[in-house]
Amino acid sequence: AFDAGNYYDAFMEFTSVLSIRDTLGLDSDLQEDRIRAREMLRLTDQRLQEQRGKIFEEEEEARKIREQQQLIEDHFQKAQAFLKKGNYASAIAEFDRILEVRPDHQQTLDFREQANQDQREKVNELIRQAERLARRPGSINEAMSKYREASDVARGQEDLITRIDGQMTLLTRRLNFDNLFREGMEYERRGDYASAARVFEQALRLQPNNDVLRRHYEDANAWAQAKDVEPTGAARPLYRAAYQLYKQGKYTEALEKFEQANQVQPHVLRILQGIKAAREQLEKESGE
Repeated sequence: AFDAGNYYDAFMEFTSVLSIRDTLGLDSDLQEDRIRAREMLRLTDQRLQEQRGKIFEEEEEARKIREQQQLIEDHFQKAQAFLKKGNYASAIAEFDRILEVRPDHQQTLDFREQANQDQREKVNELIRQAERLARRPGSINEAMSKYREASDVARGQEDLITRIDGQMTLLTRRLNFDNLFREGMEYERRGDYASAARVFEQALRLQPNNDVLRRHYEDANAWAQAKDVEPTGAARPLYRAAYQLYKQGKYTEALEKFEQANQVQPHVLRILQGIKAAREQLEKESGE
């Protein structure tokens, strides 16, 4: 039994033999057999302990495997639930928890890669929608909302988040510019040119190369400082020529002369009124 590895039976047999010999007594001739039987019993007991230890290790390993498998199953189910909700970042985080204990778990690797691709595609689509909204007049707030949605979906994708943040910063500046421009135009419409110039100046800090805005600023600033005096010096003949051209309906030529007079003698109310009147007539003609 010992040679066959059946240590339990061997243990019982050696114990039984020694028990019998203890009962009957041993002759001196059998003393050597008694010693050998005890040694075999000791070896058998040792092998039994080793066998029990191995069984325990195998059971412990099996338990760890079951726990690991349960952990994988739990995180996988959570990841699938997040994917159904479109929460790619949380799903990927669950897949990563599986890979911490099983880096070679192929199904998890495949699902994580697909989730990563789907997340980036979704974010890029939201960015495209935001960009289209940003180009549509009056839709900046909608574009900002779409960018915020894209940023939420993009959690964990640092390059996409950086791109979105950059676009939102530009839109914020544009939104501030639009608000300032509308405010300046409203002041201008009311004839409050000092306030209009102040607001247009703030807007110029955001878009210093905007020629239309600069013209509004310069006009408002000129009106704010305008004085009701007669044109003098070189500005006087330019003003008179502009006035005659205006009366003849030659508004383009008149505007040119009025602006020349304004360069020579700025802040003269009559010259500014002539510029404004010529521009309005040209706008009417273009509208026709």
